[in-house]
Amino acid sequence: MDLSDVALFCSIVSAGSLSAAGRLSGHSPMAVSRRLVALEAELGVRLLHRTTRTIALTADGETFLPLAQAMLDAKAAAMAAFSERHEGLSGVLRVTAPNRIGRALVVPQAVRLIAQNPLLHVDLMFSDRVVDIAASGIDVALRVATLQASELVAVKLADNPRILCAAPSYLARHGLPERLVDLDEHTCLTVKGGPIPGRRVGAKSGHWQRAARTKKGPDRAPSSFVADRKGQAGGISPVSGS
Repeated sequence: MDLSDVALFCSIVSAGSLSAAGRLSGHSPMAVSRRLVALEAELGVRLLHRTTRTIALTADGETFLPLAQAMLDAKAAAMAAFSERHEGLSGVLRVTAPNRIGRALVVPQAVRLIAQNPLLHVDLMFSDRVVDIAASGIDVALRVATLQASELVAVKLADNPRILCAAPSYLARHGLPERLVDLDEHTCLTVKGGPIPGRRVGAKSGHWQRAARTKKGPDRAPSSFVADRKGQAGGISPVSGS
């Protein structure tokens, strides 16, 4: 059923005549009459009694009129619902990231995204453990790692440089390593699995910051963390030449 014919039927009833409805729609009375006849043929009933000057609803026309208006209202509601999407994003966006990256980088971006798209709900999941993206219904995952073989699509966002650093008090006691082999003489901390040669004190991911500030040996830290902490009391210092 052509909803434009349904709309024309409602217009005929509202305007009171075929010619008046034609003027409103930009069609000739003959074209309006043909479309009304086609609608009646499709329904298998006569909707209007009409003469050259007047119209009147038949019993079937009175039954069909509220149904026709309901169809037009439903079309308008559907158009309005989807037109809102063109004005911005809507729905739920689920994002996961490591704790530090999530708090420092994702949250500010999420705030801006929500401000620009009021109908969008952003669900943030920050964790340093491996999350099953598919099972958790995650849409976007930020990872500091090489993507394992999978059907997921990965896009490199930025480099993640590492800087060898140590507590200033440790360097004052044990000296500053100048060559890579000098690390063999130092007590080194490393994120679990990190490729730093020499003696090490194992540390779980996420705990090395506290260890570095408690006067233990050198460790590799993200450069952004060192920039945040450099110059603060009890902070950590980059090791020259690393």
